Amino acid sequence: MEITLYRYRTRNSRWNGQDFTFEELQDLAASMNLLPFQGDEEDRQFGFAHCAARENIIYGLFVQKFPKKITDYDSQTKEELNQILTDTGEYLFLFFPDRYELYLQTKRSADLPSQDQMVKRFIGAFQLAVANRKFFFTAIDVTEDEIDRERILELFYKESDAVTELELEDFDRQLVYEEKSKRNGQIQTYFNPIDKYQPAMEEAALRLGNNAQKISMKAKQGQSFKKDPIARAALEASRKPVKITYSKDSEVHVEYGLTKKKEVLTIEASDFDLDDQIEGILRQIAGRDTLRRRPGNDNQIRLV
Repeated sequence: MEITLYRYRTRNSRWNGQDFTFEELQDLAASMNLLPFQGDEEDRQFGFAHCAARENIIYGLFVQKFPKKITDYDSQTKEELNQILTDTGEYLFLFFPDRYELYLQTKRSADLPSQDQMVKRFIGAFQLAVANRKFFFTAIDVTEDEIDRERILELFYKESDAVTELELEDFDRQLVYEEKSKRNGQIQTYFNPIDKYQPAMEEAALRLGNNAQKISMKAKQGQSFKKDPIARAALEASRKPVKITYSKDSEVHVEYGLTKKKEVLTIEASDFDLDDQIEGILRQIAGRDTLRRRPGNDNQIRLV
C-alpha cells in the first residue's frame, strides 16, 4: 500500500529538544484520545483516534467527518436520486517532538477538505489537547527538501570505520571546482598513497559531475568504499548524497543526507493495522538524519 506523508516543522515550541519523558508522551497521547471531536456541525467534525506513544514519537489518526453527495438512478424512472451522507477521512500522523517535526498523511479526493484546511484543523485540535501542557506550539512551517551534504562527508571521511553503501544524486562538475577552491587549490586525496594518480582521479570526478545522474554503490562482503578512489570521486561531484551505510565500533549505521518535504512510502499491510503501518513507516523515515536548523519561514500554517 502506498501512502504520502508531508513533513512540517513546529513553530514557537514550548519544549526544548529531548527535554521530556516517555510518560509525558503517553499522557499527551491519552489526552488526544479523550478530546471530543470538534466542530459545530455533526457532518463536519474532526479530531483524533487511536493515538499512542512509543520511543520518541506520538502517532495515531486524525479523523475528519465531511458531507458526501451520492448520486443514484431509479431503475424504473431513470431519475436521479441524490443523497448526502457523512463520510470520514483518516490521516496517519507521526509527531517527533525531539526533532520538532510532524509527518501528516495527505489524500486526494474531491470530497475531502483541502490539505491546508485539514492542517489548520489538526493544529486547532492539537492545541486543545495540550492546553497548559509542555508540547504546545503556535504554528507549523511548510518545509522544503533539505540536504546535509557536510554530514555525509563527515561520516565518510572521519567518523566511519568502513563504508559499505552509498547512494548519490545531483552530480555537477562545478562542485568539484568549488570543493577544490575551499581547500585553497589543493586536489582532493582520491588515490592514496600514489600522488601522481590524483590529477587523473580529479578528471574522473569532473566527468562524473558532467555525465552521471544517480549512482548506487554496495560493497562486497568484508569490503569498504572508505578509501576507494572511485567512491571518493563520485562523492566529490555529488551535490545530493542521499544515503550512507557505514560501520563504527563494530556496529552498522544508516544515515540519510536528504530530508524530503514529501515522503511517498510503500508499506506492507494486508489488513488495516495501525501498528503495522507505523512499523513500516518508521523503518523508512525514523532513522533519517533530519536537520536541526530553524530558519525563519513565512510559509506557515496557523490556526485562524
